[in-house]
Amino acid sequence: RKLRMNELYLRLILASGDPCDLAVNYGRAWAAVGNLLPQLEKVFVIKKRNIEVECDFQASQTRVIARLDLTITLGRIFATVLIYGGKAGIEFMKINKKRKGGASK
Repeated sequence: RKLRMNELYLRLILASGDPCDLAVNYGRAWAAVGNLLPQLEKVFVIKKRNIEVECDFQASQTRVIARLDLTITLGRIFATVLIYGGKAGIEFMKINKKRKGGASK
C-alpha cells in the first residue's frame, strides 16, 4: 500500500537576467518535474497537486517553495518500524561482531 499525500504544492521561481538562459532553464525545470511526478506517484497516492514553474527577470536568486500534507496510519508506522528496525538491528549486530573480532586480534 502506498502512502497518501493529500496535497502537494510546489512553486519554482527561476531567476536570471538573461532571457535566453531563463527560457532554457524553464524548459529544463518542466522536464525535471515531468520526470519527478511518476517517481512520486510510485510511492504516494497524490490527491491534490499544484505545481508551478515561473520566470522572474528581476530576482537575483532562484526560489523553491514546497508544501506537502502526508497521511500515514499508525499500523503503517508500526509495520515500517518493525521491518526496517529489524534490518537495522541485524546490521548493527554484524558491525559490533566485526569490531569485537577486530579489537581482540
